[in-house]
Amino acid sequence: MLRDAYGIDAPSISKIDFPSHNYVYKAVAGNAAYVVKIFSGLDFTPRKSGSKAEHIDYESAILDQLERCNAPAVSALHDRHGNSIHEMGSRKAMVFRYIDGHAFDNTPAHIANAAQALAQVHRSLPEDVIATRDFDYRTFISLWINRLPTLRANPRFDECIYDTAGFDKLTKRIEGWLELESDWEKLTWVHGHGDLHPRNFLFQGDAVFVFDFQAARFIPRLEDVADGMIEFGICKDALTPERMECFLAHYEAIFPLSVIERSHLQEFLLAEAVTKILTTLEGEFLYGYKASSNRMKALLDFCLAN
Repeated sequence: MLRDAYGIDAPSISKIDFPSHNYVYKAVAGNAAYVVKIFSGLDFTPRKSGSKAEHIDYESAILDQLERCNAPAVSALHDRHGNSIHEMGSRKAMVFRYIDGHAFDNTPAHIANAAQALAQVHRSLPEDVIATRDFDYRTFISLWINRLPTLRANPRFDECIYDTAGFDKLTKRIEGWLELESDWEKLTWVHGHGDLHPRNFLFQGDAVFVFDFQAARFIPRLEDVADGMIEFGICKDALTPERMECFLAHYEAIFPLSVIERSHLQEFLLAEAVTKILTTLEGEFLYGYKASSNRMKALLDFCLAN
């Protein structure tokens, strides 16, 4: 594919050891390096219709817009015909520029840089730049709330959730909040990232690059803000208010929240924490992924305290 579509002869290709559902490779051609991502076919964001989504087209449109805006994101390369998506048998693939960066180092400087990068990404992806609304926040959050009864039936649920009555009340609270349609329309909506784990950021000096938009969806930007506050707020399996506030403050230095957004932020934080708990439980119950009990407790403590 590299030779035929891009004219790149890469004699050295090696698999990148990275937590992913996809197949990711590094290709080296002379002094240049590229990342080839072969999609496994999983869609991490459900479509409104409930059918299997062609999310990769949406992801490609987002990456193209970010490149046009010179936003701090890892962009996909276009071949000689202007295409960025390629067929590889039954799968699809994209090629990205390789960035020789570093992982998140848990310092306040990296938290600040990540938050400011997210703000720049959001400013580049207002609601009108991409037409699709098929992949949205309401569909995503409702999907996980609707999965709760199945997870609740697992014998290990009570073992993992130390206050099941409190957790049930919390999910009912979120269900009621999801019905506040009139308030939601007053929020700032963007085509957001959807998975702001620190491993989806590359740091290079003072520069930072966001990548992996496979969970992207049309959202109130507060979802990403809350996601970032939680993911960068966790340190040694504890959720630290100072780190959460650091992320928020540096995001707002670039893209301040409105008054009504501030009034909804706490609910978004709770919804994000609950969703993370449910996705973790499903991964452990159905797929055997070993979850950190301390991380789970930190998320649950945060939910029940708020």
